[in-house]
Amino acid sequence: MAHIEIKPDYTKNPKCHFCKKNDAVEGVETTRKCFYFEKVFHLTGVYHKYTYKMVDVLVPSCKECAKKDAKLSGIVLILSLLVFIASVYVMSGVFADTDNVERNWNNVLIACLPSILITILSSVVLNFIIRVVFEPKIGLETFCDDYAPIKKLKSLGFEPRDEAPSPKYSGIKANEPLDAEKMNMTLQNIVSNDDCLIKLKS
Repeated sequence: MAHIEIKPDYTKNPKCHFCKKNDAVEGVETTRKCFYFEKVFHLTGVYHKYTYKMVDVLVPSCKECAKKDAKLSGIVLILSLLVFIASVYVMSGVFADTDNVERNWNNVLIACLPSILITILSSVVLNFIIRVVFEPKIGLETFCDDYAPIKKLKSLGFEPRDEAPSPKYSGIKANEPLDAEKMNMTLQNIVSNDDCLIKLKS
C-alpha cells in the first residue's frame, strides 16, 4: 500500500474538529499518524522489528484552536528545557572531581548525553500530564482519535500514534495482512461521508 494522506476537503467548508464551531483553516491541521502493524519480529528479547503500513490523517483545525495547541506545546518545551538544564547541572557534578566537585566543560559535555535522554523521557511525561490537566479546560483534544476518519481506520486495526514505536518496545501486536478491499471501501467511505481528500505520498 502506498503512503496515504487523508486531508480535509476545504471546498466543502469543514468545521474545526476541536471547537466544532469555527471554520477550519488550511495549513493549521493537526497531523495524526495511523499505523497498521502486520509483522513483528522479536530479536534477542530486547530489540524488535515491525513492518507496517501508515496513513497520515490531517485533522481540521481553526486558527484559535491551533494557537491553543501551540501554547501547550510551548509550555512543554520550556519545562523540558528547564529539565535539561537541571539535569546537566546535576550530572556534571556527578562526573566532576569528587574531591572538590568542580565542574568544567568536559564534565558538562559528558553530562549532556544522559541529560538528553532524561529530557526526552520527561518531555513525554510532561506532555501527557499538561494536556490531561489543561486540554479539557480549553476545549482542545490534541490526540483527536475521535475524529471520524481515524475511528474508521481504527476499526480496520490501525493504531493512532505520534511516531513509530522504538525498537525496544515490545507491546506491539501483529495484525492479519491488511485486506485491500476493506481498506479501499473505508477510504471511499471517508471521502464520501467525511468531506476528505485522499492523497498518495511518495
